[in-house]
Amino acid sequence: MIPLQKPKIKFHLREDLIPRIIRIPWQDYILVSINQNTILQSTAGIKIQAFSTDPESRVIKDSLGPFSSNGPSLRPAPVVLAFWNTFPAYSPAQSLRRWDGAHTGPFGERHGLSILLNNVKRFNVPVVLLDLRNPFSLSALDYLDQMPIIREMISQQLIILPDAILGSPSYPVFPSGLPDWALGKYRTDLQAISKEFDIPSSRILYSPYQMEEVIGNYSLVIGPDHQRSSFSTERYLPYPDQIPEESQATPDGIPLAIRKTLIDNMLQINMNRAELPLLVLGGSLPDSAFADPASSFATISYIANHPWIKVLADTDLRSLPGNVEPILLPGKTISISAEDFLPSNKLANISKPGDDAQNPLDSLQWTSALSLYSPLPPEPESLPSLRTHYSGQPGIAQAAASWSENPRSRIDCQTDPDDDGTPECILASNDQFAVFDLEGGRLVAYFTITDSGFHQIIAPSSQLIVGLGDPSTWILDAGEGADPHGIHGAFVDSPPPWEFYNLSINGEQLVFTSPDQGISKGFLLLENGLQVNYLSSEPISVQIPIVIDPWNRFSQNWRENFNCEPIKNGYSCKVNDDIREEILSDSAISAHSFTDSYSHLQIPEDPNFNYPAGHYLPFPMVLLETDSSNSFSVQIRSVP
Repeated sequence: MIPLQKPKIKFHLREDLIPRIIRIPWQDYILVSINQNTILQSTAGIKIQAFSTDPESRVIKDSLGPFSSNGPSLRPAPVVLAFWNTFPAYSPAQSLRRWDGAHTGPFGERHGLSILLNNVKRFNVPVVLLDLRNPFSLSALDYLDQMPIIREMISQQLIILPDAILGSPSYPVFPSGLPDWALGKYRTDLQAISKEFDIPSSRILYSPYQMEEVIGNYSLVIGPDHQRSSFSTERYLPYPDQIPEESQATPDGIPLAIRKTLIDNMLQINMNRAELPLLVLGGSLPDSAFADPASSFATISYIANHPWIKVLADTDLRSLPGNVEPILLPGKTISISAEDFLPSNKLANISKPGDDAQNPLDSLQWTSALSLYSPLPPEPESLPSLRTHYSGQPGIAQAAASWSENPRSRIDCQTDPDDDGTPECILASNDQFAVFDLEGGRLVAYFTITDSGFHQIIAPSSQLIVGLGDPSTWILDAGEGADPHGIHGAFVDSPPPWEFYNLSINGEQLVFTSPDQGISKGFLLLENGLQVNYLSSEPISVQIPIVIDPWNRFSQNWRENFNCEPIKNGYSCKVNDDIREEILSDSAISAHSFTDSYSHLQIPEDPNFNYPAGHYLPFPMVLLETDSSNSFSVQIRSVP
């Protein structure tokens, strides 16, 4: 301590100079403001020094400075905020939960991407959303009407969206089992979806798993920490672990240990050391406190209010010098082994969609395959085994594509398009194609050709996403019934596992009869649709999953194109003006649509609100249900 009785510097007290002092202890700073009009202007600038003392004492306890207003500024400590699993959303329920969910996240409070983005925008701190440039994520954001916010923040350089390879560090399965062109095709998809949703291209690539080589010309690759040695430091950054040992964001701001790391980094940088330390924070967003309201606000505001910390933006990342030394905090990533995913050979033989004017059936094979590789956190260890059961499903679209090249009438059960070891039944005409499974006598998929082209009408939920059901209920030895909460086609009479129905062909009609003879259902193609005739000895309830042209989902404002409304004796469903289907029955029909909860999605998730059943359906499904005491009929017909 230095006594002030004999100061070496004489101070002249300016009584007209009254500083405004704001002390924010929880943010660890004191803000001193001085009216610039009270300071004489000088080309030599001014020098500033601060002293701290106890009240009423003239003994200096600490000092800062002096600093010259014309002197060089200290170089700040660089930080990257990078997150993955940023918006895995395959239904309205998941979309709302991942955007602004209730009782989720590491502290059980509100949690979601919107909370992180609100604070990023409020404090002007850029963030890297590693996997948001994903067709499924962008489509769900568009459904929530949040794409304008995303585009605005990208234009303000607050959001960085790299090109991203499908999957996550916790589910690194893609592209196992797919053709050699799959990786390049997915990258082409990113360019197409970016153009569709008006998002600029990126010179940064994110890979959730180790790559043998980088496809494309990128300024920076973000990938696994253990692969750093395979790349020159100016081209590679590691991503953070899924779950940090200690929270990186708290209601009190940045934890003390991280503050110390940042101060050490700043000191090293300003001592002109050979290496440039760069702290990388973030991780899996569903596991991160950065999306918790209190922790996000406190931590991001702390970063913004300390000028010796600099969060790197897009241009900073793309121009990193060669002496960068990334620093990751201790943590862990719970990764599922890709060896547990045993894909069907059908995946290796799917048709490659064209880059322009795609055949919708080629596109359907591809998107159906991607449903097996999309991250669905938190992924249980059994997810790859579950998805194995559905990995032959793209073969259904392959069979439809083969038929579409030479449409003709057909009624038989001689082929196995989904490669599950048992034959499926095909009922086809010159303009309709239906696939049935003998297990449960289910209508798995239904396609039509109209003047506007080729259309899909019926599909199982597993074509859209696999694994939405509660993992504790999965029956991994039940084949396609492994997820009992899935919707496994139309006219399913019982929960899985199913028995094999007896089959008879009566003229042009397929008739399925349950082993106990209690249920009989016949399927007959009409001139413009499909007729189903039911006989049952007991009251029965059946579901009809309407999934019209699901490939339209990956376009702007796609929700506005889907419409399903009641009509006399049934429902009418259409997409754009391309196709309209009427589903009619002599039994009462009720409908649940993925659009039913749309008006409730503009506010945070409410755990006390009774959301409609359609809220939990995968995009873009409409589920029709009919109850009957014994016999009834259903018609599905295309209307000009």
